[in-house]
Amino acid sequence: MQSKRILIVDDDVNLRRTVSDILEAKGHVPVVAATGRAALERVKKAAPAVALLDLRMEDLSGIEVLRGIKQYSPRTECIVLTGHASQESAIEAVNLGAYGYLQKPYDVNQLLVTIRRAIERQEDRQALQDSEERYRRFFQTSRDCAFITSREGHWLDMNQAAVELFDYESKEALEKVNVRDLYAEPADREVLIQTIEQQGGIQNYPVDLQKKNGDVIHALITSVPLRDKQDRITSLQGTIRDITERKKAEEALANYAVELAEKNAELERLNEQKNQFLGIAAHELRNPLHFILTYSEFLLEEASDVLSEEQIKFLSIIRSSSEFMVRLVNDLLDVARINAGKLQLNTEPTDLVALVRRNVSLNKTLAAKRDVHLRLHEEPLPTMAVDPVKVEQVLNNLMTNAVKYSPPGGIVDVTLERDGDHVTLAVHDRGPGIPDDELDKVFQPFETTSIESLTGEKGTGLGLAIAKKIAQGHGGDIWVESMMGQGTTFYLSLPIHDEGDGRPQG
Repeated sequence: MQSKRILIVDDDVNLRRTVSDILEAKGHVPVVAATGRAALERVKKAAPAVALLDLRMEDLSGIEVLRGIKQYSPRTECIVLTGHASQESAIEAVNLGAYGYLQKPYDVNQLLVTIRRAIERQEDRQALQDSEERYRRFFQTSRDCAFITSREGHWLDMNQAAVELFDYESKEALEKVNVRDLYAEPADREVLIQTIEQQGGIQNYPVDLQKKNGDVIHALITSVPLRDKQDRITSLQGTIRDITERKKAEEALANYAVELAEKNAELERLNEQKNQFLGIAAHELRNPLHFILTYSEFLLEEASDVLSEEQIKFLSIIRSSSEFMVRLVNDLLDVARINAGKLQLNTEPTDLVALVRRNVSLNKTLAAKRDVHLRLHEEPLPTMAVDPVKVEQVLNNLMTNAVKYSPPGGIVDVTLERDGDHVTLAVHDRGPGIPDDELDKVFQPFETTSIESLTGEKGTGLGLAIAKKIAQGHGGDIWVESMMGQGTTFYLSLPIHDEGDGRPQG
């Protein structure tokens, strides 16, 4: 127990000294007074925790001193010491607020126990008072409506937030309204009370209330019952949180989600129509374009000796333009199939090393025309389950791009190696490179970089987008690394699958 200030009021000097020594030995701070007036002066200067008070003194009666102490220091616990005074006077003192009384002569242990219990009661009262003060502060300052109502719906207490919630002029005006009438559906309050009785309380219970003007308040109520000694519910205590704005936001968000879903469905329908149109248009254009390309090539090869220089120039333009259009049409057909979710992979056991060798060999012819050299670096690999046609489409795209952006006399390195449970193909050129801020868009449909090919050929902006879809369709990926002035490397990674079940090999 902490040291406490204890006042000893008695006209017996020996008793004051004895009790003072005992209390000091117990760690307390004794303060003595020989008269009632001296005792009150001590209390005015510094309130004691406990006062030991003799009922019979010369200047003031013990009852008068008790009243004075309670006036100046209501928290001080008084213990009456009675000898000559009657027991009725001691009982009167207790009724006036004294903690208790001891009959002289008293036992020392009894005195110490009584003092300890008086201190404990003072501390309990102080703790209760502090708790009540904290509760009252919370009650009055809470942003939520705080209330105490009778079971019948009469207001017993409320904070200012309650007045603001229901939009009344004052507490007095709101007190005149039965709580039942503040419910959008008055019967809901009876359901709420029954729920409280059955569950012993509610937390965040949703209910619709109404303001003075009839506007609906969406709210959450948290409440517990207060009971009498017979365990009957006498009142309800709790808080009301206004969630009207949150409810409106949730409803708006839900409506937006429905609207967004409808728009997405419409976009999907339009996108499907667009893909169908692209597929049909590209398919219808492909045959005429092939005829134009074939005849222009035939005329350039077979009739160039009878054509003028200007005619040959025109035919060359027709051939290069029709080549571009054929590539674009083929790419559009691939994109239409991919966007429609119709990318079909016809996987089969494939010797990827042999496939890459053949592709490099075919592209060497194109590279040689531009004085570019292709070099293949390989290592033994297991047979893999891939779609050889689609993989070769990717290889052609990567190697053709590398050759187009390589300077005369340049070298393109093609490296094929195993990396754990994947095979990685790298195609590295020594061209101008790609700016860092354009690397992210090279795999986007219809996107091209600001770097022009050294041959002057235009790209469709679809080849790499298709290559990425094909790589991902195999469970792999494709990416690029580049440095301006030093060249570009495209990487194709494909998983090594077991031929039977498509799972990666260990």
